[in-house]
Amino acid sequence: PLVTADFVGLDVHKAIVDNLYENTNDYANETFILPAFAESLIREGRLGRKAGEGLYKTLIHDSGAKIRQVFDIEHGYYRNVMKYKFPFVEEMVAAFQVGDYEKGFSALVNNRSLEADLCCSFLLKYILYSLEAAKDVGYDIHSADDVMATGFNWCPPLAILEALGGAKAVEKLCIERLEQNGLEKSRIQELLKEAEPSRYDYRRFIKAKY
Repeated sequence: PLVTADFVGLDVHKAIVDNLYENTNDYANETFILPAFAESLIREGRLGRKAGEGLYKTLIHDSGAKIRQVFDIEHGYYRNVMKYKFPFVEEMVAAFQVGDYEKGFSALVNNRSLEADLCCSFLLKYILYSLEAAKDVGYDIHSADDVMATGFNWCPPLAILEALGGAKAVEKLCIERLEQNGLEKSRIQELLKEAEPSRYDYRRFIKAKY
């Protein structure tokens, strides 16, 4: 999502999220407020790839080598992109490569590092908000699945739900990890109660490589 925002332009991204903020009134409404650091970058004309710098920028060394940099939010300057390695990611990839998807997703769920929790919570929010959006603006509960699978080639939300063990397992995870984020237990249960099996096999979207 960050690379996409930088690619289309932070000004375009701002127009999109501002429109969402102004025209939605659901539990996720406040999450559409653009962060202050992004507002600052826009004011400074650092709009992303089209402006030469934004969330990322590329420096060309005298030798011709390209150096990829990222905007450091905490310190307010650009630094070289770091290569990170996380044990839970390596465990997931190794499991997916041999077709053991249950073990792969268990590696994510059972690793309580900050990074794993961030990834897991992102997937849980993706599932819940897709159910909310499909109910409000879609033709049926599968509408968000169709958009994400055919429009973006992303693993659709109902398929991710199945990959994480089904509605009951996802409900437990959501209550454990998302209840403090403005989403009440009853609302989580209500949304997941309406979930149906996905029309898409999640395994076709899960790539066992970095």
